[in-house]
Amino acid sequence: MAHTPWWQKTTLYQIYPRSFSDSNNDGIGDIQGIISRLDYVRQMGFETIWLSPHYVSPQKDFGYDIADYLNVAGEYGTLQDVQKLIDEVHARGMKIIFDMILNHTSDEHPWFRESCSSRTNPRRNWYIWKDGRGRRPPNNWRSIIGGSGWKYHPPTGQWYFHNFLPFQPDLNFRNPEVKQTMFNILRFWLERGADGFRLDIFHSIYKDKEFRNNPFSLRLLPSEDMTDGLFQKLRYTLNQSETFELAAEVRALIDSYSPARFCVGEVFGRDAVRNYLDDPGIQEAGSAMPAPENAGGPGEGRSSGVSSSVNTPAAPGRPVKRLNLILLFELMSMRKITAGRLRKILHSYENEYPAPLLPTYALGNHDRERTISRLGGNEKLMKLLILLQFTARGVPITYYGDEVGIPDGRFPNKTAKDSVAHGFSWMPRKLEKFLGLYINRDGCRTPMQWDSSPNAGFCAADAVPWLPVSKNFRSASVEAQKPQPFSLLNIHKELLRLRGEHKALKQGCMRIHAPLRGKRKVLSYSRELENEHLTVVLNISRKTVILPAEGASRVLFSTDSGCFLKNGTLTLGAYGGLIWT
Repeated sequence: MAHTPWWQKTTLYQIYPRSFSDSNNDGIGDIQGIISRLDYVRQMGFETIWLSPHYVSPQKDFGYDIADYLNVAGEYGTLQDVQKLIDEVHARGMKIIFDMILNHTSDEHPWFRESCSSRTNPRRNWYIWKDGRGRRPPNNWRSIIGGSGWKYHPPTGQWYFHNFLPFQPDLNFRNPEVKQTMFNILRFWLERGADGFRLDIFHSIYKDKEFRNNPFSLRLLPSEDMTDGLFQKLRYTLNQSETFELAAEVRALIDSYSPARFCVGEVFGRDAVRNYLDDPGIQEAGSAMPAPENAGGPGEGRSSGVSSSVNTPAAPGRPVKRLNLILLFELMSMRKITAGRLRKILHSYENEYPAPLLPTYALGNHDRERTISRLGGNEKLMKLLILLQFTARGVPITYYGDEVGIPDGRFPNKTAKDSVAHGFSWMPRKLEKFLGLYINRDGCRTPMQWDSSPNAGFCAADAVPWLPVSKNFRSASVEAQKPQPFSLLNIHKELLRLRGEHKALKQGCMRIHAPLRGKRKVLSYSRELENEHLTVVLNISRKTVILPAEGASRVLFSTDSGCFLKNGTLTLGAYGGLIWT
């Protein structure tokens, strides 16, 4: 059997550092706190940690507005702490990838301050500046979250573009110095042992070089893939062809390191996202990435001792390699869960991402409503989705706290810490819910719930956590769920154990079964590798279902005690699922 890269077999656990574990009792999670919980992550069975931004930042967007890429936010720790985190992760046989924001910086980054100082400053062209049309912006481009994407700068009389929030000016990747510098930043962390990156809003890095107006759309609410809405199609600000080429350059850089590293991209656009992955049908004559040079200012954009030998052209005639993985969001967006809809997603992923490509399966993240709240508190249904997530052909990604069912915080927009919510302080929650929007991301970022002590073990009882701990922390905590055999925690742990023991779940092909007559609310599929054959069955209904199971010898896993095999017949209770062999 051909060698399978480790990243194709891994499972990811996303840690939001501010909310995971507070070691110094200032109410803010930190790197030392994460280190103290590494044994928990390893014992659960997760193999790779995805760390949300830990860099120096004004924290207006909690780390996604970076003011220094090569240093660590003081409230989280030091560069030495991060190095220790990398080393401790590796010592436990795990991997760690870092969030990386290539699209924009903070407006407090020294680069942008220099860029703002005058039209003739050497860093002026590091960002996207344009003259306006009289008192109006240069064109009609809006930001991803609504409103004009342009902000006027009175001292220099020009406008700068931001694809997200106004304090996050977009970098100009058409400037070779910028690309060179950002690639050197990737090298900086790879040299220190990072196993790769999650690339934030990667699809928005390049914009149309002719600055053409985006076309009109009849759509008011943003589409599920966030490329259409608020009466505009974001044709010229997202998914430009140069961004697909950039994906190949990033992959070449990543592949130049040993041991193997990987990158996963956050990209949107139903008809475009496939272009960010490998394309075996395209042959390239050769592609080279920018060599590490002293292109940046003090401390950034310099090689930092990194060898320039990584600047090796790809061999002529090789298939184009781009990002290793991309994040997929269908499961995060679903509210009405049916067997038919899940079956459609599985078929779609198998068609769009055939081997050796892989889809990703995530139920939540730092931008989305907490999974258990999105499902209306239906814990049984959540267990079914977890079963699918860890047994379908793909890479599972778990957001911290989902393994114990932390609910959404439900905080008002008016008092939000999340800057996105500030622009929607006028919107009543009922209207937000009616429109299907999720605005205040504070709700999905509340502290991790470890035990039943005050503040759920996130910080000391006399400390004030940066966001309030959920009221259900006594039942939805690691401590409370450990002794319960069918708790969310143990469902995760058992499925992770099975993935480790059965290669078919990590490397096997997947065969999706046609629904049996009269059983359309049952979803089933098989994972097969060599002589191993495992079948996964999910009953997505409120009624008990009895099914024939020809050839079944034993049940490897069930979501509850109401799912079992007896005399060649499967019984699945309401919202029950199992794996049999």
